[in-house]
Amino acid sequence: MSLQIENKTVYVIYHNGQPYQARGRKLFYATKGAANGVITVDAEREARRRYDKKRRESNYDIPNWWDLSFEEKETLIGEVKTEFEVIEYVLKRKK
Repeated sequence: MSLQIENKTVYVIYHNGQPYQARGRKLFYATKGAANGVITVDAEREARRRYDKKRRESNYDIPNWWDLSFEEKETLIGEVKTEFEVIEYVLKRKK
């Protein structure tokens, strides 16, 4: 099976300067919106994972993720989102 994409634009997610290769994620996306959706979901998941790790390291002295305010969660998620970027590639047909 070969990949047949000609004269199309695709979007690749980069995380900390490297192509994003999370389990179950595509290498590229047909729309920028789809790529941004992945970033939104995965940034929240990663922010929660990091916060939970920090909570465990503090012997549970800080509140649970679900007890944080919306603004606190958004701040943590925003910090993770800055590690992502979407790069547009235009694939051209060989002549």
